Order: sequence, then structure tokens, then C-alpha cells
Amino acid sequence: MDRERNHNWHALKTLPHKEKQVLCELETKNFTCYLPQICCLNASKKRYTRPLIRGYVMVRACWQNFEKLRYIRGSKGLLSINGKPGKITDKEMDFLKQVCGDASYKPEMENYRAGDTVKILSGALKGHTGVVTSKNRNKIGIDLCQGTFRVWIEAGNAIFEPV
Repeated sequence: MDRERNHNWHALKTLPHKEKQVLCELETKNFTCYLPQICCLNASKKRYTRPLIRGYVMVRACWQNFEKLRYIRGSKGLLSINGKPGKITDKEMDFLKQVCGDASYKPEMENYRAGDTVKILSGALKGHTGVVTSKNRNKIGIDLCQGTFRVWIEAGNAIFEPV
């Protein structure tokens, strides 16, 4: 218990499409880790899961274990802020888990421009605000967690309100 208190959540960068491989490597080395995934539908209405934040796996570790994380196959190192490994709070981890737990919302999407601040009114992100970063084919990118992560929301997956 006391040992766990010194461990913080961090974002471990991965090579493209290697999130699940890195997750397995971390689990075999007894790290507590989490890969935020959401359920999606393809064109033929079949369900599949994909990472919510592509290129990252969340890992709980203390500074003594950072060296071990450098040698995880498929990883590119910890996300760092000002040269120091960035920490993810337990509240932010709970938020990610909440987002990934509910993929059943079916709201609409309105036209927004890059730079608009919006409040999300429905779905797993309900009540949170974000900044619209860009639009790409029926998707809208919103920066969350103080701009650390960009989440792409597909058309019809959220209702927004300008702030």
C-alpha cells in the first residue's frame, strides 16, 4: 500500500498501432497499466474496439522503474513535460475510464471552427469542456487534459454547446 502511493500514472508513447503489444509487454513485467479503448462500428455495422488515444498506453510506475520502461518492445518512452515525465492524476484516469465505459450515446454534431471552446452535453464526455482543434471528414478533434491529448469524436457521437 505504501509502495503504491509513490507510483504515479504516466503516458507511455508507443510505435504506431503497437498499443496492444506494449500493453501485453507491460503486463508480463507486472506493471499496472491501462489502454483506453472505445467501441466503434465499421461500415458493415460490426463492432470493434480501438484505442481512444492512439500511440499511448497508461502505466503506473515510480521513478525507479523508468529505466525498465525504456526497454519495452514497441514503446518510445514516457510523455514528458519540460523534460520531466508527465504525471496523470487519478481523477484524469477515472475520467478516461468513464469515457471508455460508455459507447452507447448517439447525439448530433453541429458546425464548429478550430479554436472554438465547447461544452459537451451528451455521452461519456458529458459536462467536460474542450477546444476544437480541427475537423477531418465528419470528425472533430477536441483537446482534453490541458491540451495533452486530442480526442477525435465522430459525427453523431456528441452534442456540443459553445462556451
